[in-house]
Amino acid sequence: MLDEPTGDLDTKNSDLIMKIIIDLNIEKGITIIMVTHDTNLKNFATRTIKMLDGKVANDEVKILIYFLFRKMMIKIGKDTLKI
Repeated sequence: MLDEPTGDLDTKNSDLIMKIIIDLNIEKGITIIMVTHDTNLKNFATRTIKMLDGKVANDEVKILIYFLFRKMMIKIGKDTLKI
């Protein structure tokens, strides 16, 4: 469970932290639940749930997440994804 894991970080360090989190999810099979106000971080998620007034306003599952993760890993500098 992560609460604002990149809240006070610059973009470079935010990307590094998200890379570590993604590696834990993909390589170790650890389920990650993250709460954040940073809408850019939803790009790292396979599922996003938007809350509004204490209720679910939107629930989105990304089908082609592998390609997004691969693109982000390359951008961050470590393409560790394997099929």
